[in-house]
Amino acid sequence: MSSLPRRQQSVAGGIFNTVTKLCNTVGLGITTAIFTSISTSAKQPSSPTDPIAPYRACFWFSCASAGLSICLVPFLKIGTQGGNVGGRQTEKGVVVEDKSTDLVLGLDETGAGSTVELGKREA
Repeated sequence: MSSLPRRQQSVAGGIFNTVTKLCNTVGLGITTAIFTSISTSAKQPSSPTDPIAPYRACFWFSCASAGLSICLVPFLKIGTQGGNVGGRQTEKGVVVEDKSTDLVLGLDETGAGSTVELGKREA
């Protein structure tokens, strides 16, 4: 989300959290349905009673969901993280430029955070 402009990052974070919570809820609902279905069918007189069967079915559903997720990973596109931050070496130290704003921050040779130059970026 840090590859988005700053004004869109909070919206992207909110959408990400909403989708994550929604997917967790749907997955838990499906797992509960599988567990209930297997446990009620195991109580029938014609079926053998295996107390581990509902847990096994939920485990295999989780494995299948994880496998599907892994198969979808190659289709993800991950852009540059951290925004458009670049730096250049000067005789005073390192100058870090944030291209999403007009600020330039200069650090000394030790990188201890002391500011030696702060101003507008040169055009």
